[in-house]
Amino acid sequence: MQEITVHCDGHSGDYLSVTHDEGRAWVSACLDGHFQYDIILTPEKTRTFARGLLALADEIDGESEPEREVRAVQSAPSRDSTLPARVASLEEDRGLTSPDASPADVLAVARFLVGE
Repeated sequence: MQEITVHCDGHSGDYLSVTHDEGRAWVSACLDGHFQYDIILTPEKTRTFARGLLALADEIDGESEPEREVRAVQSAPSRDSTLPARVASLEEDRGLTSPDASPADVLAVARFLVGE
């Protein structure tokens, strides 16, 4: 069973943890490391709460998750535009399109593509 825990920034002994059982999410609150109470949520209420937390985080730092993803994609290195042609050439040269292609042939292609 997966458990998600978040500790208080002001006091590490205070935290919330979330687990699931019987089709429900169990949110447990602990103060000074001691259990205080549980809140039991349906999957729908759990999703609504999670979306609300994301919206609140976006308000705080002024940036939404999709904006971060777009920036990451834009800063990613561009793919070699000749790659499809190189793959086709290697497939033809080594017979990788035949049913007799060996794992060693596939490994050789992979090494070539990464520049080894």
